[in-house]
Order: sequence, then structure tokens, then C-alpha cells
Amino acid sequence: MMNKQWYYVKSGDKKGPYLVNELKGKIGKETLLWCEGMKDWEKAKQIAEFQSFFEVTPPPVPGSKEANSKTFSRLSDSVVYAWGFVLLTIITSILELTGNEEGRFSRLVIFLSASALVRIFLGLRAYFSRILKNESLSRTMGWLIASVIPIYLFEVIASREGFEDRISGELLGVMGVVLVIALIIHVYQFVRLRGKLSNENATGIKDLRTFATLQLVLFPTALILAIVYGEEDSFSILETIIELIPLYFLITGLQKIEDRVVPKIA
Repeated sequence: MMNKQWYYVKSGDKKGPYLVNELKGKIGKETLLWCEGMKDWEKAKQIAEFQSFFEVTPPPVPGSKEANSKTFSRLSDSVVYAWGFVLLTIITSILELTGNEEGRFSRLVIFLSASALVRIFLGLRAYFSRILKNESLSRTMGWLIASVIPIYLFEVIASREGFEDRISGELLGVMGVVLVIALIIHVYQFVRLRGKLSNENATGIKDLRTFATLQLVLFPTALILAIVYGEEDSFSILETIIELIPLYFLITGLQKIEDRVVPKIA
């Protein structure tokens, strides 16, 4: 009978009646139970109806498709977010050319850019840790994620019109120090990333190494050009091109990794 009324003992007192499904989470293996038709109280582990309550399901086998399903999902998402980051980079350039870099929409674009970059790096971090089993590379990606957040946060704040007038000199100084530290960490971690990728030969790694190399070369180049040309329109276009070049290799590497690693649904 599926609708048996069960009683159980708790702290010497009889509790019930309950249906089988209602006892989930209320009883343990040694809990005494009784229902109509039984001669005496029996322990839950001895009653067939409650065997499933105490079955232990083992975790996914390491390296199996089931265990890596989240990693596969993050890798596929990283490709999408990388393309989204490209689009947002172009939108940012358009906003600068049209003089709308201090509006609410600009801050939204900056926020979305930061979110996309973090998701890209999270996908790579999962790949390095779960698939390549390289915890050193995984930690490097973790540091890159940590350094991206204050950099983009500063950009969001700086995009507010008249932000320098709204913030005290002391706070602005602290923000400047935090930004410099974040930039140093960011560049240093890209140096480490490039070096560690040189020791890997998996599919797509060569493109990721090229991405890291170009970031190290073009990032300081963009800073120098910003000092020289300031807010000239020609610089905004050049800056966008400089940012897009490394992204080509990032997307290429991610797509190669996805094609090689992520199972295809027939």
C-alpha cells in the first residue's frame, strides 16, 4: 500500500501519522517506525520503503563529462561573452567619438564590459583547473579577475560628469593608488600568464599566448598614445583598433578550445 500511515519515535514520544514521503528528512537509519500490519517497531534501515532515504550517491567521476559539464558551459559562454566584449568595445569608441562618454549609457557599457571580461576569465580559469589540471594557471586567472574589478570600477566612477568635484582630494588620491596597484597586478599577471602558457601545448593555447603577448605590448602603447594625443578623435579610433587586435586571438583561442573540448550534441 502506497498510502500507509507511519509513526516514528522521537525522544521517546510517538509522532505521526505520516506518509512515506512526508518522513523525508525527519528520520535517520536508527529511527524506530511502525505502521498498521507490523508486529513491532523496526528501525528505518530495516524497512524496504525507507531504503532510498539512506542511499549515498557518489559524486561524478573526476574527468568525466558529467563532472566537467559546468566547465563546458563556462567555456561556451566565454566565446559568447568575448564577442560581446568586442561589440561593447566598439560601442565605447562610438560614445567617445560622439562626446557621450560621461552619460548613464556609457557607465552601463563599462559595467557590461567588465562583466563580460570577468566571465571570459572565469571560463578560462575553469578550463585550466578542470581540464588542463594546471592550478598555477588557474590562480593567475584568479588574480587577473581580481585586478579587473577595481580598474573598471574606477572607469565607471570617472565617467560621471564632474566626478572630480564630487570626491575629496584624499579619497581621489586613495582611488588613484588603488588603481595603480591594480594596473601593476594586472600587467604582472599577464606576464605570468604568457610565461605559463609557454609550457602548455593544448589546442588554442598558442592563440591565448599571442593574446597575452599583445596585451603586454599594446597596453602601454595605448597609455603613451593617450598622453600624447589626449581626446582627439583619431586617437579614439586608433585605441579601438589596438584593443580589438588582441581580442581576435582571444576569440580564436577560445573557439579552438571549445571545438576541441566541449562535446557536440548530435
